[in-house]
Amino acid sequence: MRICALAAACCAVVTSCITNDLPYPHIQPNFLSFEVDGQSRVANIDSASATVTVFLPEEVNIRALNVESYTITSGATISDASAMMLSEPLDLSEPKQVVLSLYQDYTWNICAIQDITRYFTIENQIGVSEIDADAHTVSAVLPDVVPLSDVKVLTMKLAGPNATYSPSMVGETVDFTNPVVIDVTDHGRTTTWTITVTQTATTVFIEPVDAWTNVAWLYGSAEAGKDNGFEYRVQGTQDWIEVPEDWITTDGGSFTGRLIHLLPQTTYEARSVSDGEYSIIETFTTGEILQMPNSQFEEWCYVNNKMWCPWADAAESNGYWGTGNKGATLLSTINVTSPITDIMSLTGYRGAHLESRNVVGKYASGNIFAGEFKGIDGTDGILSFGQPFSQRPTALSTRIKYKTAPITKVSSSNPNFTYMRNEPDTCIVWCALIDSDEPFEIRTKKSNRQLFDKNGDYVVAYGEFCSGSDITDYVDITIPLNYKSYSRKPKYLLVVASTSKYGDYYTGGPGATLDILHFTLEYDY
Repeated sequence: MRICALAAACCAVVTSCITNDLPYPHIQPNFLSFEVDGQSRVANIDSASATVTVFLPEEVNIRALNVESYTITSGATISDASAMMLSEPLDLSEPKQVVLSLYQDYTWNICAIQDITRYFTIENQIGVSEIDADAHTVSAVLPDVVPLSDVKVLTMKLAGPNATYSPSMVGETVDFTNPVVIDVTDHGRTTTWTITVTQTATTVFIEPVDAWTNVAWLYGSAEAGKDNGFEYRVQGTQDWIEVPEDWITTDGGSFTGRLIHLLPQTTYEARSVSDGEYSIIETFTTGEILQMPNSQFEEWCYVNNKMWCPWADAAESNGYWGTGNKGATLLSTINVTSPITDIMSLTGYRGAHLESRNVVGKYASGNIFAGEFKGIDGTDGILSFGQPFSQRPTALSTRIKYKTAPITKVSSSNPNFTYMRNEPDTCIVWCALIDSDEPFEIRTKKSNRQLFDKNGDYVVAYGEFCSGSDITDYVDITIPLNYKSYSRKPKYLLVVASTSKYGDYYTGGPGATLDILHFTLEYDY
């Protein structure tokens, strides 16, 4: 008994000296999904900025959104106040904050993007109206020969499709000698707008030109209904060239011209024309034709007798192109990307061979991308997509062949893909231009997954090619780039190819192969 008592006392003394001073781990809890009633597409979840963005069509009431569902990181909790807020109609006319917890509290922003088509047109109008949705103002311009006291309103839409206007002016003749105030009611909420019409003695205008490399975009305005167009010439030459009608699109008194087949790095002049009257002259200079380094994949090195890298010097840790080999060879000697031999090439190589493999029991798709493999988080990849780039190509061309394979690997953490099992795998090649301040970071781990969103607001242009069928012989593919804006200038170019479209989710067919002989940027239409 005495021995037991003494032992117990010693244990008590020792126990009293132990303090738990280990810090809690810093693990950011994330939203994995978020859905509101009536959304136009899947919400964008950005774990880096802790932001959920939902996308709404114009008929939805942004001030009373029902949250249909959301999921968060396993083990995380949501604060009572945040859960209560998401259980009631949510007003996302301004961003809302939600607190998630996993050892520490993390604040997430929930915001919405709702694109509403707005317009206001009047008879004899010059150009298009300037509409400020935040200030609730509209400005329109008329020739100075048209009296402001007798202006016919042709069309008007300043809110959603079911909004009402008081007074209703469409089809009416209105006195705009002074600004006119109207009330616009949408989803039971009334907003006061001010409409101003002014006059100008100048009847034809041209705006600054968006000059690309072989392409330029011209913007003019003049009185609607007149013979409006553009002329251009190389600076220093005498003769003006009329822009063909089929290169011009017209919207009332506003018109846009697309010039093609221009010379790179050349200065041009352009002017708008309206019934024989001319605007001032705008000067612009076209960009240069740039191609990506090692775009025929002739440069390769074999590092540490186990890893193929698409650059020449094995002493270098990175090149212009990255692959998943860095991750695969950390755990095995398997390469998912390797060179294609070519005896006609000075290096002995020309092209990249991509192959989906099982790496230590985990599915890995063959891939190559402009960027860098940064590392792994557990067994999941961290990649940097993008290389600095400021030109505006019109398309990406390539020469490929593809052999599909049945999808037998479906990640257990992504049950939404189970329907794909035993279906043919699909390869993907995509190209994007973004105007973010840094390359786009990819994380494939489910708890903090961050994947590229082709509809993200950072995207300037995007295009893709997919095939779920075999391409037995090499074929030439051209992937047009669809621009969101002709004026936004990119900062990074992203080019990605994979044997499996859903390889980021560890879903695909082992044995699928994609051979690529080159990537070429096109600059003309």
